[in-house]
Amino acid sequence: MAIRFLPCVVTLPDIPKAGEELEDYIAALFQASGHFVEKQIIESDLADILELDIFATGYGPEKAVRRLIEVKGGGWGFTDLFKVVGWMRYLELQHGAFFITRWEDRESAPRKMEPLGLDIVCFDDFTTAPKLFTEKGFGSFAEPRLIGLWRHSYGVERKFVKVINKQARAGAEGAKAAKTYHRQINNGTFFARPRRSPWRCSTRRMESTRS
Repeated sequence: MAIRFLPCVVTLPDIPKAGEELEDYIAALFQASGHFVEKQIIESDLADILELDIFATGYGPEKAVRRLIEVKGGGWGFTDLFKVVGWMRYLELQHGAFFITRWEDRESAPRKMEPLGLDIVCFDDFTTAPKLFTEKGFGSFAEPRLIGLWRHSYGVERKFVKVINKQARAGAEGAKAAKTYHRQINNGTFFARPRRSPWRCSTRRMESTRS
């Protein structure tokens, strides 16, 4: 059965709302600054093990930097931060970033999380968000207008995925096949990669040296 996509118009506000819009905005910043971006990655067994908002890979001249990114537009606490650190250890990552829109009286969080490899970034003024993004060392923008382009692209992608999921629940065989394929591409290829990393090896060498 064919999948029908109804015509739709995707419009986005200058200031992204909490939730999907904010996630897409942060993803667009990384994509527009030259990163390879993967979104909404889920690992499931009998139940969901983890769900990653964004995973960005920056390919530099000497090495690739992989970064796990979590986005919170509402309330957050240190339990959320340590959850991300746990995911980083599970995936054997050195770098993570936690984006928020208000400090919630936890301005000490960046200092406490920095030794664990997790950067805390607060976008309380979106007119200066790209500048702060660059100042934090995540990357720069050769063409700032690409940020808006990628935001719209991610918005359209979300709408298509929702249409596919809705039609799959209604029993459309074509939609079911598309949903399965999307999961295999989006989630399966990510978790099929070997988790052994240079960071893990170097950590073990440090531990053996200390002993």
